[in-house]
Amino acid sequence: MMQLKKPFFKFLFFYLCMLPFAQAQVNDAGMWLTLSAEKKLNKKFKLGLTQEIRLRENYTMIGTILTDVSLTYKLNKSFAVSGNYRLAFKQTLNLEYMPRHRFYGDFTYRQKHNKLTVSLRSRVQNQARYLSFGDELDVNRIYWRNKLTAKYDVKKYTPYLSFEVYYPMNKPSGNHVDGVRLAAGTDYNISKRKTITGYFLIDKEVQVANPLTSYIIGVEYNYSF
Repeated sequence: MMQLKKPFFKFLFFYLCMLPFAQAQVNDAGMWLTLSAEKKLNKKFKLGLTQEIRLRENYTMIGTILTDVSLTYKLNKSFAVSGNYRLAFKQTLNLEYMPRHRFYGDFTYRQKHNKLTVSLRSRVQNQARYLSFGDELDVNRIYWRNKLTAKYDVKKYTPYLSFEVYYPMNKPSGNHVDGVRLAAGTDYNISKRKTITGYFLIDKEVQVANPLTSYIIGVEYNYSF
């Protein structure tokens, strides 16, 4: 029991130490709270379910509530593909929670060398949304997103760094990178099936009018079976 408590409190200390960095920024500070589950159907297929709440305005308002369902197919040790659907209710400027439907596909390449694992995930997503009640559906918001992640296994801990780029594929004003994300965090393996993750993420708009930068603290609990 004591062996479990000591690593857990180290993880909690790491998580709490990141809070001041998010609060010290001038744009916005948020928090993402996530519960996820994965079911291995066989050696090749895996089913995933995620529920997430995203806070914004310095943790004072619920900005988004989302549910995500995924099916992943493992081609081999290095390559995997997945299909995903996300239903999100996002708060608008009128303080309404409007639905957004997102369909996306991922292609992931992963390479492991000793304790270091590097992965590249390429995603194409298409999202439809309602801007307000009574409005028509705003469709075909297509993005190509590429994310590079490096993880290093240290017993029960797996610290990581990631960098992601957003590239719109059908933007009327022209296609160019308009968003980036940089994240640092760590996974803590509570047991073989249970993992908790804490991270700090910078979500930044670029090459747009009045760009927003969000500084986000996140925690995720994952159960695999």
